[in-house]
Amino acid sequence: MSNETAPVNRIASPEDLAALIDGTLSPSERDRVLRVLAQSDEDLAELGEASAILQELQQGYRATPAARRRWERWSRWRTAFVVVPALAAAGVAGVLITRSEPRASSMVGLARAVPVGHTGPQSMADAFGADWVNPGWPEARGDGAVNRPSTRLFRMGVQLAKLEVAHSAADTSAMRLAVVALRTAAATTSARARVMAVEARGMPVAAADRTTLANALRVSEGAEIGVWFDLGVWCESARLTATNATPAATVFFRPSGIAMSTLDNLIEASQRNASGRGEHEDLIAALRVVAAHPVASASDVSSLSSLLNTAVQAGGR
Repeated sequence: MSNETAPVNRIASPEDLAALIDGTLSPSERDRVLRVLAQSDEDLAELGEASAILQELQQGYRATPAARRRWERWSRWRTAFVVVPALAAAGVAGVLITRSEPRASSMVGLARAVPVGHTGPQSMADAFGADWVNPGWPEARGDGAVNRPSTRLFRMGVQLAKLEVAHSAADTSAMRLAVVALRTAAATTSARARVMAVEARGMPVAAADRTTLANALRVSEGAEIGVWFDLGVWCESARLTATNATPAATVFFRPSGIAMSTLDNLIEASQRNASGRGEHEDLIAALRVVAAHPVASASDVSSLSSLLNTAVQAGGR
């Protein structure tokens, strides 16, 4: 008898989705539908972005013309105004985006959700301060921290998040600074070569190429410890959001939202990964405080800023 697993259709049927929402699927059928939805990085990233837009709509934000056009581009989600709200109601979006070890594309989607305000030249400095590119740790390659793979991955995740946000801000100068910072954080030859190949194409970098780069960097020290890259992306995305503290930032930090649900699973996964080694205890402790911090207003978001600065500095050491 063959041990091969039968191929799974990439697209869940409306009947499957309806049964998932109604709670009438058996545990094995529910797992099968979730695998269908989760097996494609592209689908996962698109569903994450769709869910983020849906959350803004539910919070009373008006979708921009660009956001509406994104809805129309998602050919597999033509019924998004029915399917995505249903998935969100069923908790599926959270399951897909917040698995214990999220895929890099999921984390890239989180970085792309950072509110930047206005776009164009100098917009990164205007939104996040003149020293936004400062990593918060020594950058010399000889410092002892970069001998630890988890720290190298965390640093790359932080700088990858900055590159994503600079692209969201359409700030070309900031993109160049961010990719240089990412190249500096890439302490291994293979990771640095990946960044340099992207850098050589010039700015801006296509979204698909940035996602490919993130996937490669996440596994550059071994896929089994990629959670530290994820934590770097999360921490910097959250830190920048708290630094800017616009009204839209409350959506990012909403306890039931994707970002905070993702954090809970990242903390759990990082603790499992660091078990017995005592790695990044200060980082995990700081993030536990962040996870327990209630956010209801922009002032609550601002109060997270120092905690998140501490977390980024701790992770990079």
